[in-house]
Amino acid sequence: MQLTLWQVVVMAIVFTVIGLLVLLLSRVLRCEPVAPSIANPRRSMALALIAASVSMGGAYLLLIAHRAIRGPTPPTGPRQYGLIDLVPQLIGLAIYAGPAGVFMWRHRENLRSVGIGTQNLWQSLVTGTGLALSAFFFKSGGFAGKIASVQLLAVAMFAFVGFEEEFLFRGYLQNRLVAVMGRWRGWVCASVIFALWHFPRRLLIDGMSLGTAAAASLALIPAGLLLGFVMLRTGNLVAPALFHTFINVTSELGP
Repeated sequence: MQLTLWQVVVMAIVFTVIGLLVLLLSRVLRCEPVAPSIANPRRSMALALIAASVSMGGAYLLLIAHRAIRGPTPPTGPRQYGLIDLVPQLIGLAIYAGPAGVFMWRHRENLRSVGIGTQNLWQSLVTGTGLALSAFFFKSGGFAGKIASVQLLAVAMFAFVGFEEEFLFRGYLQNRLVAVMGRWRGWVCASVIFALWHFPRRLLIDGMSLGTAAAASLALIPAGLLLGFVMLRTGNLVAPALFHTFINVTSELGP
């Protein structure tokens, strides 16, 4: 689906409001400030950029193979999922987490440095669940009806996508960019990289033209900023991963 400029503006406003609510909620829940311990931030940031490049390169190769075998497959709305649909997601998990995991293991960086741990865990669960439910609010057809129409396998499949992308772009890359570039510049930089990563998929799989694919990818910057802000406020990967998962789930339900 091609977004108009007006839709992008509305989306940015809605995400800004959600961000302000996240800010308020994080204060009400008393989220403690989290500063991941990274022994050598500059080296770790450089490795994070390399890991992200390798992961995205691997994902692009899969997209090219998909295009060669099946051709463009634009979104057509809700469809039935089977267990076989989980296989590409398992491969994707290895592609997204593999390079970063190798660097983390080699340099003894702990899971806390990517937002995996007990830091603000229950606050992150509450925030993530609230954000996940809010994703249904903007869909027509009734709140309860939309939730009832969701397939469990679809949730499982998109959970892989949500958690692996949040691990790479927010937990691993953003944390390290923030450690070196500062809180706000690192946050924005990671969000732009996240948005631009979607360009090849829009072009190769969704069958968009060059200009439309570029515009659709740039339109994801507000979503990337919101997900990154959730990570900044909670310091735990659970909240943005839950939100990301259900953004994807509800996107298949139609308008």
